[in-house]
This record gives sequence, C-alpha cells and structure tokens, in this order.
Amino acid sequence: MPVFIIFIILPLLEIMVFSAVSEEIGFGNAAGLIILAMLAGVILIRYQGIQAMLALRAGVALERLFEGFYIMMAGFLLIIPGFITDFLAVALLLPFTRALLKTGLKRGGYWAENPYPGAPAGENFGDVIEGEYVDLGENDEERASKAKNHEEKTLLEGGDKHKGS
Repeated sequence: MPVFIIFIILPLLEIMVFSAVSEEIGFGNAAGLIILAMLAGVILIRYQGIQAMLALRAGVALERLFEGFYIMMAGFLLIIPGFITDFLAVALLLPFTRALLKTGLKRGGYWAENPYPGAPAGENFGDVIEGEYVDLGENDEERASKAKNHEEKTLLEGGDKHKGS
C-alpha cells in the first residue's frame, strides 16, 4: 500500500496542488518556486553530506547524526517537484518537528539513549572480560587433556584467582 501511495496518489495530489497554486500566482511563478526549491534541496544535500562525513570522522553522537539525516531527507524532498513534498521538507527542517520525530521513535522503542554516557561514539561495546584460553584445535587430545588437568588443578587450589576482584 505505501508504494501505491508514493507512486500513484502523491503525484496526482502534487499535480492538483500545482494546478491550484499556478491558478493563483501564475504558471511561471509556480514553476519558478518549484525550481528554486529543487536548487535549495541540492545545496542542502551537498552541505549536509559534507557535514555528515566530518561528523563521522570526529565521532559525533548518534543523535547529531540523526539530525543530519533528517535535514538530508528534507533536501531530498525539496528535489522532488511539488508543493506537498516541499511542505514536508520545510517541516523536517524545523527543530520542533525533528524533536517530535525523536519522541515518537523513543516511544516506539526505536531510539535508545546511550547506555554508556560520556563514552565516545563508536566505542560502546559493553564490558571487557579478560581471561585465558587454550587452543584445542581439531583432534588434539593431548591439548584437551592438558586443559582438563589445568581446570581440575585450578579448582583444587581454591577456584578462580580473579573471582573476588
């Protein structure tokens, strides 16, 4: 159903709105507004693309990346000819609307706050557990028996050395 709306219903609505606007302000003016919006969309996408690359290199928080994503989506909507998509694009450019979208994503469970506050972006990998291991390999019974003996010896000596720390 969404594909039907995007490719059939939206273009028909855009044509009706363009027709109504061109009757009010003239065809040339309406076409000029559409062209200006498309140019603004190209500039916005180019600028936001550069900002996103710089942000990724700097390790910016996920929240700022989503802000950039919303602005880039607004640029794509501006490129699509029509007043309805331009209206949606302007709505995405408003910080209030982006905050509403973020709230909706949080309520829906699609947005989680950073469980590791203060940690740089990209380094939230959870706890690091140090330990030892023995490479058993395939069909290596000698190593397996050494590992088993090591485990039994450790248990007899009082358990894990790191247990209390």
